[in-house]
Amino acid sequence: MKWLYEDFDSGLTQEQWNTLVQDKAIFTEDCLEAFYRMLDFGESATCTQLAYEYGNNAQHYSGIMTKLGERILKKTNCKEPPAIKDRENSFWPIIFVGKDVDPSLVTIEGKFSWKIRDELKQALKSIDFSKYKLREKEILANEWVFSCNPKKYDVFSAFKEQPTVKWKQYESKVKVGDIVYIYISKKDAKIPAGLKYKCEVIATGIKSDPEDLKYYAKTDDKHSDAIRMELKLLETFESVKYSYDNLTTKGFIAPQGYCHLKPEVKEFIENGRILITENEIRETYKTELQKKNPGWSRQTLATHMSDSFFMKNNNLVSDFWGLFDSDNNLEKAKTILKTYLESIKPSTALKRTTGYYNEIKTLKSFIDKYYGGIKNLSITDESKLIKEKLLHIINWYKDFLKDNREVAFDNEKYKWKELTECQNLTGIEIAKYLVKDKTNLLENLSRVVLGELCESNPDDISVILDKLFDSNEDLHKRVNNFEVDIERLKTASRIPNDERSASVLLACYRPDEYPIFKATFYEELCKYIGIKMCAKGDKYIHYIEIMKIFVDLIKQDKILIEKMNELTIGFINPVNLIAQNILYVRFESSGVNGDEIMETNAEYEKYKKLLESSKNLVLTGAPGTGKSFMATKIAKEMQAEYEFVQFHPSYDYTDFVEGLRPTAPDQNGNIGFKKVNGVFKDFCIRALQNLIESSKSEEQLAKDKSIKESAADFINTALTTEQNKFTTKTGNEFSIVNLNEDTNEVEISIPSNAKTPELTLKLDVIYELLEKDLCKENVSEIKNYYGRIHNRQEDSYYFAICSEIGKKLKKVNAPVTKVEQKKYVFIIDEINRGEASKIFGELFYSIDPGYRGRKGKVFTQYANMETMPNLFDTYLGEKQKFGHFFVPENVYIIGTMNDIDRSVESMDFAFRRRFRWEEISATQNIKMLKELEDPTLQAEAERRMTNLNNEISNTPELSSAYNIGPAYFLKLKETQGDLNERFKALWDGHLVSLLREYLRGRSDIQSRLETLEAAYYKEDSVD
Repeated sequence: MKWLYEDFDSGLTQEQWNTLVQDKAIFTEDCLEAFYRMLDFGESATCTQLAYEYGNNAQHYSGIMTKLGERILKKTNCKEPPAIKDRENSFWPIIFVGKDVDPSLVTIEGKFSWKIRDELKQALKSIDFSKYKLREKEILANEWVFSCNPKKYDVFSAFKEQPTVKWKQYESKVKVGDIVYIYISKKDAKIPAGLKYKCEVIATGIKSDPEDLKYYAKTDDKHSDAIRMELKLLETFESVKYSYDNLTTKGFIAPQGYCHLKPEVKEFIENGRILITENEIRETYKTELQKKNPGWSRQTLATHMSDSFFMKNNNLVSDFWGLFDSDNNLEKAKTILKTYLESIKPSTALKRTTGYYNEIKTLKSFIDKYYGGIKNLSITDESKLIKEKLLHIINWYKDFLKDNREVAFDNEKYKWKELTECQNLTGIEIAKYLVKDKTNLLENLSRVVLGELCESNPDDISVILDKLFDSNEDLHKRVNNFEVDIERLKTASRIPNDERSASVLLACYRPDEYPIFKATFYEELCKYIGIKMCAKGDKYIHYIEIMKIFVDLIKQDKILIEKMNELTIGFINPVNLIAQNILYVRFESSGVNGDEIMETNAEYEKYKKLLESSKNLVLTGAPGTGKSFMATKIAKEMQAEYEFVQFHPSYDYTDFVEGLRPTAPDQNGNIGFKKVNGVFKDFCIRALQNLIESSKSEEQLAKDKSIKESAADFINTALTTEQNKFTTKTGNEFSIVNLNEDTNEVEISIPSNAKTPELTLKLDVIYELLEKDLCKENVSEIKNYYGRIHNRQEDSYYFAICSEIGKKLKKVNAPVTKVEQKKYVFIIDEINRGEASKIFGELFYSIDPGYRGRKGKVFTQYANMETMPNLFDTYLGEKQKFGHFFVPENVYIIGTMNDIDRSVESMDFAFRRRFRWEEISATQNIKMLKELEDPTLQAEAERRMTNLNNEISNTPELSSAYNIGPAYFLKLKETQGDLNERFKALWDGHLVSLLREYLRGRSDIQSRLETLEAAYYKEDSVD
């Protein structure tokens, strides 16, 4: 590939270059240091490679070189480089030639490689680089990462057929005895990107032999005369631990050619663990079971999942994951299972023990193969985060109850009455009571149909409910069996067999054990506490797990329990019901979408207007000033949909916009990768959907509703009945195997196609084709609509599905109302803790307030993987080039940051100019201290905070920007003892370490700390 600007001649002579490199005003110290690193690296390098190998960041090197070119142009008045199509004119071609990096390689930012011009390289030989620092930090000098594209060099076959391979020699840097890790760079479904082999260099300087070319692609002859080294295979990496996605969390950047191995990456390879939640393991395992057993029904899958986690769900072992440490531990599990089951049902204990044990063994095999064993996993406890958020809800509810008793309790008191009256009733009696009482606990249609079933099939309903209430069986299995059993008695299109109906019946039967479930506030709860929601069928079980934590917290709150006992005199008062009511009031009936800590809405009107006018707002301020809460409150004041994320150093583009994520192993054990939207892109999709829907007429909305409901019925029928065989125009049979509600995609199986046995179709494309009234005559309609020359494989399947749905389009009888346009606020906490350019990528342009909507459209980094239009393409009317993205006009961004924190870098000016900046003082949110509840404690906290902040403001080299906010003083809730003991615990445990960091590097730090401590403890009160 030819280098860009290779033919450009600036007109500078060798003599001029020799003079320029000696001019310290032109070739500055940081500039020469950068060239030292580039010359050490090799013939060419990307800015990312230099950052990875030597330190600093990619922008550091890019900025230095661009400014150098500008200085040379001004100094010499040499010829200015011409602009190239699709590229901004720049000054760097005076110094370098460049080229795009091979797009098939997996990189984060290393997209463009630079090579020093020969005349400059010659001139740099006169510089003594020994006084410059080569690296910012330690490297592993004798350990390397080599990049390999298997499409060009079949390394798999090479190591399969022989213990050593001949590799191109990288100059003289790599020595005999060095360790080499081979990184597979090509990404597709069958060749996952990541580290694959660990080797030792056993020979160097070997002349090339024709046999060495055996594993190269025939078209790749550039290595024919290369000097080679010999690599001996030491270890093969199989688990997902060594995948690209996991390695990048430790600072790994995919190399272009080769690079040194970072110490932190080596530590992760040898001893590190994948940080993962139990829910993620469950979801991945469930996906693998589905792939291995495509014929399983949802009920069968649920049974296998619940059996695999039977010991965990029934608390039979204290350390469930410890079972997978060894085969011995697994054998012990068998004994525990048998003992437990013999105490429940002795007659079937042996058979059931074998079944459960085999399921656990299968789960262990999955963990060993997919993750390389339990030793490679660090299963995080989500409960800490959950507890903090749930405590917040409890405190909010207590405040809300004081002034809003009617909404907070009186309107919901019927639940206590109905659960009390259901005590000591049988299953059929409970069902009849709920029907007769016309309870709000059940949805109206479910209540009506349940009543019909109680009349027509009382014996069957009685048996079904007895099975539902049988606590000897796993709950997940019982709820799923309830759905299947009711299905047999189906008399209407809607039936009372959903998770909510099952939860109500269970709660009426044993209110102390089972909480009432509702999907809407479960989803709101998951969003609020920041955990992933489960799929339909698993939501209730997940909800119960969260509620167990919630109930424990409520039990510890004696004030709340006493208040609720007082309000429910004459009724049973199960804590499960208190918990359910709090969530219902918090998320549905209160009209409040957040924690009411701030005093009045007027306080936020200013910030609401600033955000509406500027689109982007950053709240800065000292620690603990309530910036994060304030951001949420502003979003609520705008009555906006909102999402909250927190940046951190390892957060990147794949988390924020889109990236590749590993899929579960297929039947051959191969791990693939799929493109997954990041949190911000998904948020923008929801915002754009609202923009689109709100612009439609009622007539169009009715048509859309008909299409979507008809498609949903068609897919549901295919997944739940035997009517799941379809044929394309060319006679290929296929079936629908899954609906992925997270990605809005339909997965189909094509048994007769060995090359492509599975395909994924986009629901949005199905909707669009049906809306355009296509797929009537032949498959070419799709090709013609998108303006393509040829049909694509997926066209046949889109056509077949759309044809079937089109035959059964439903009429919408119910009136359809106009959709209201909403505002969407995306909150980024600690926005300066992430590297903005790495996270935003090309969105740096799109988030600019002046480039919202169509004019800010860009292609994402993985746009080349799109073969059909996404929502943004459809909105733009794009039918040729897919993979567009832009930030919709109804999206607003709020960032929060503590800009006095020395541990993070300041935001660069390009990023700053895209946001409106507002400082939040420590006193602005002082009303937060009301959360302390005890008036004496609250007043004392305010007094000490004021005294301490006054002293901080008067401390040389500090200022009011270093004041400590009220959120720090809310930590008093975690302390115990009398007033003085609690404030001492706050000082010792939280405040002194923060103040020490403020004063770090000062010679008088101890005396300053003593002065601040005296101000904190001084007794004179503030009037």
